[in-house]
Amino acid sequence: MLCLVFAMNGKAWAQTSVDGEIEWSFNAENGTLLIAGNGAMKDYSNHSSGTYGMAPWLIYATQIKSITIGEGVTRIGNYAFYDCSVLESVTFNPGSLTYMGSGAFCACEQLKSIIIPNTVEEVGSEVFAYCSSLEYIQLSENLKSLPSGMLLYCTSLKELIIPNSVVEVAGGSGFSYSAFTGAAIETITFGSSSIYTFLAPLGPECSKYVQCRLIVRE
Repeated sequence: MLCLVFAMNGKAWAQTSVDGEIEWSFNAENGTLLIAGNGAMKDYSNHSSGTYGMAPWLIYATQIKSITIGEGVTRIGNYAFYDCSVLESVTFNPGSLTYMGSGAFCACEQLKSIIIPNTVEEVGSEVFAYCSSLEYIQLSENLKSLPSGMLLYCTSLKELIIPNSVVEVAGGSGFSYSAFTGAAIETITFGSSSIYTFLAPLGPECSKYVQCRLIVRE
């Protein structure tokens, strides 16, 4: 792993090359994290003693305000941006990103909106869990499923539009989470036809509202 600090346009940046695939730089003056390179980002853990270790840029987790993902990045690893507590915006440059890992943006409590690029076909469980300020999310038009805990306790999200590409939404039972457990979603628009209105936040046990347990599109 190569780590160095350098100056660009008079500003201090830190840059690290990870596994020869992903390069990153952080501007401490404006809180901007840039992720670049060509290929897949590896998986990380959500604590330092985890199997994979934490993402190296998370030493700045309490300072990162914005993230830009470069066009050459094909995969965002598990817990890549876990607990970036002041993160406000994420920008995806048009490219080849197809996968966003489990917990990738988990506990980013100040993130208010995100647009998932249409190149993304799959996201991992709890990818946006505990994003308590998230008010708007635009899903990829090529996303195949909404996994367990995807929007877990997103308590500011009131409405969701599910694109026609989605064929399955995770339901919850027992100790498993539905895609929307604990979220404050009131209206779900599925494709261009059906609208489901819920009278209470969605939980793991919601048999009273059959459509929130499992939605399958033939």
